[in-house]
Amino acid sequence: MQPDMNYEKELKMLQALQEIPDEDQEFTLSKGDLICTLDVQYLDNEAYVAMDLMEWEKEIFQIYLSKEEVKHPYKPGFFAFREGPVLLAAIRKLQAKISDEIRLLIIDGHGTAHPRRMGLASWVGIKANLCSMGIAKDTLVKMDFSELGEKETAFLKLIVEDKWIGSVLRSQTGIKAIFPSAGFRINQSSTLQIAQSIRGQYRIPEPIRRADQAARKFSRGEIEESMILLT
Repeated sequence: MQPDMNYEKELKMLQALQEIPDEDQEFTLSKGDLICTLDVQYLDNEAYVAMDLMEWEKEIFQIYLSKEEVKHPYKPGFFAFREGPVLLAAIRKLQAKISDEIRLLIIDGHGTAHPRRMGLASWVGIKANLCSMGIAKDTLVKMDFSELGEKETAFLKLIVEDKWIGSVLRSQTGIKAIFPSAGFRINQSSTLQIAQSIRGQYRIPEPIRRADQAARKFSRGEIEESMILLT
């Protein structure tokens, strides 16, 4: 593991590069655009990354796998600086493998709905220079969600200091909410619309479920024939 970086200094550099468009600047996807959803499992200092590469509005996806070394220690409040580098390394391998451009990254984690407005989805998007958004299972922002409707697609805006930093989304009727937020070069309304569009029959959106399941299998040494291992 590499020596501890100056996280505060690195954070300020990333914050200076952050780009979240205004709400009138819609982020649009066209049929066939590539969406890469990432998740990871850990065994000691080894990261087992799974990437679900999906063609937008098509029932076509491919799982790619990449084993990466964890090079930076965890520091409370700076989780992205530990997990971000392993996801970025996997993305670079995927980009070298495929010919088409990745249009959007979807990260299992937070983007701007973070105490520093710079969660994992923002970190990865900025470093990869790709549009990104996060969908998290829990919130890092204190808020009263009691007004959230029980039916699927119901949502509330996460507002902090009069700024929309993310959303609370009921992905399925009567179950716990999820928390989508913009990461990089996408606004909150477009992030919410995409999160609503990729809902499946479970609480967690389908691309994240597939990436999560693949990463778990990969960490157990269970690589299915349909999966592609990147080296």
